[in-house]
Amino acid sequence: MDEKIQKILKKFEKAAINKVHDENVILADRMANIIGVLLDIKPACIVDFFISKFNEKEAELMEKLVKDLELSCVIERNLVTLNPGEKTELRTFYISKKLENAELLASVEHEMEQQFRENFQDPYKIKECHRRIGRILGYPETAIEFFLIRWDKIVAKEYTAEEADKESKKYFHFIHSELNAEEEFEEYDRPIHEAMEQYIPTLTKIFRDEFPEKRWN
Repeated sequence: MDEKIQKILKKFEKAAINKVHDENVILADRMANIIGVLLDIKPACIVDFFISKFNEKEAELMEKLVKDLELSCVIERNLVTLNPGEKTELRTFYISKKLENAELLASVEHEMEQQFRENFQDPYKIKECHRRIGRILGYPETAIEFFLIRWDKIVAKEYTAEEADKESKKYFHFIHSELNAEEEFEEYDRPIHEAMEQYIPTLTKIFRDEFPEKRWN
């Protein structure tokens, strides 16, 4: 990364640590996606926040970071119900170096959300949305196909919550396939982790310490 981007990342990290405190783990997780885009590992990424008085600063810092990095971004604000009778703003950032990638990611996300709202869902369309989203997010093809096989099992109720929980605890960013996990880690996880350690070391340590069971190196 060039010197300008490095300075912006370090400035963001300092602001996050000084102003956000308890939400640093969430910001570190979001930063993994931003760095993936900067490294051209991910064509685009999704960063979202449920907005409240506790994390409004998070979203403000993220919006400023995207502008400072001169990344393209589609920002959406939607009211969602987390608790009965209570509406909360969900602020979503679709981020990329190219505006068309950010817009495409938002479009496919909307398409999948519409499918889930239908009374009669089309399993094929949902799977295709998952596949397209996985590719736009830069996940290795073997991991995407593994996810889709797993999705079929979830739909068929052949996959338990315990199995899902066990798999999700192995890695930070996505569930790796059984046969190609090492290659997927080297292609996606390792370069992002190394860049995080170099450019946002304090946030990275907070992130790692929060999830000691997940693979980092």
